[in-house]
Amino acid sequence: MYSETSDRIQRIRAKVLAGKASIAELDAQVTDNCVKQLLRQASNSFDDVEVLWLGVVLQERTPPRTLAEESRYIDHLGARQELTTSARLN
Repeated sequence: MYSETSDRIQRIRAKVLAGKASIAELDAQVTDNCVKQLLRQASNSFDDVEVLWLGVVLQERTPPRTLAEESRYIDHLGARQELTTSARLN
């Protein structure tokens, strides 16, 4: 993995952790079961970003990915994470 990719992954992980922390705070304050279910779905989306999407980039591959391939994948992942964050805030 290229250092540029590693740096971007660190930034995405930080956003995922911040999002999950916000969800946990809201979950502690909310009593409505429907809202709690929506919060669980949002949390699961963050889990998907971290485990599934980042997991693919972190896997070693033969032949190794080029920097352009890693960048395209991370760009897509970043867009998905932004959608998850904006959906959480709306």
